Amino acid sequence: VQGRFGYGKDYPAFSSTVGVAVGGPLLQGHTLYVAYIGPTPGWGGFKVLWDGQEILTEMDAQFSSQDGLMSGKLFSVEPTDYHKYARDTIGTWGETLPSYYFTLPGMNLYVLAGGDTCNVVIEMKKLSGGQDGICGNFNCDVADDGYDALALRGLATPLTGTTLFSSGPAQPEAQTKMRKGAVTLQDCSHELKVKAAESCQAMDEDKEDSCIFDICAAGTTDVAKGEVTADLVSQGVDADMAAKEEHS
Repeated sequence: VQGRFGYGKDYPAFSSTVGVAVGGPLLQGHTLYVAYIGPTPGWGGFKVLWDGQEILTEMDAQFSSQDGLMSGKLFSVEPTDYHKYARDTIGTWGETLPSYYFTLPGMNLYVLAGGDTCNVVIEMKKLSGGQDGICGNFNCDVADDGYDALALRGLATPLTGTTLFSSGPAQPEAQTKMRKGAVTLQDCSHELKVKAAESCQAMDEDKEDSCIFDICAAGTTDVAKGEVTADLVSQGVDADMAAKEEHS
């Protein structure tokens, strides 16, 4: 499983997920490619390919490979049905959003299509031979899943040459160019930090600082709506789960 990252409209100074591709022995040599190419905002700007053939080009479309290894669909759904943080930074609470869902050997893949980025949820069992990467190494120790730990294991360097994404359109140049935005909180103007604090105040304290930083990086408070909404949804999910456990 490989991810593609790039700069988007809402986060011009920090990279976001803009695509995901799956291949190798798991798919017996087949390749699934999902990426935002543009220029149309939203799902209309995404390309989905199976072995280079474009699929899922219309809402409510479904596809199954001839060998039965992969089935997929494009539909509108509540993202938190797949993970409580699935809609993080994308969309507002209460609306269903265009999404892709794929069933693969030993894996389920959910992709939420944003304006020019995406959120990805991967469900799979731990591989018997072990696994590692930016999604973690499944050893139940979050302390060794950070960037520094990945760098020590040689997993933080971007892939070069032929990748799973080579089966589809090349990455748009706009995704590779950092644009406006503060790199650190110290670079953020006082006026914007004040507006950011006001916009993020409804969030849990441990996430409020992150929200303020994201606003400074984007140069606008527009990004706060999605983050605050996602956090409130998460709080609601946690409260519901706690209530169920209390009454079980």
